[in-house]
Amino acid sequence: MTLLVAYDDSNESQEALAYATDIADAMNASITLAYAVEPAVREAGGSEPITGIADAGERLFVEDVADTEMRGEKILEAGAHLAEKLGYDARAE
Repeated sequence: MTLLVAYDDSNESQEALAYATDIADAMNASITLAYAVEPAVREAGGSEPITGIADAGERLFVEDVADTEMRGEKILEAGAHLAEKLGYDARAE
């Protein structure tokens, strides 16, 4: 059996991971950590509200996919490290 634990490095996800390690120990299960990354969208400037798609295309910038993936990998590494501290080996996906 494999337990899938959503992890985003928040206090709640850290508590969920700790709880999952207890369940995994009792059931002889493995743990897989998952984090769904969403590229950050940033505004390039302007104080007026965005009025349409053309305006949005000029003023909004989406985070690079490689940067998004790197950010997600760092979060999963933190979760795997926490699992290790709790005495458990967790895979990160």
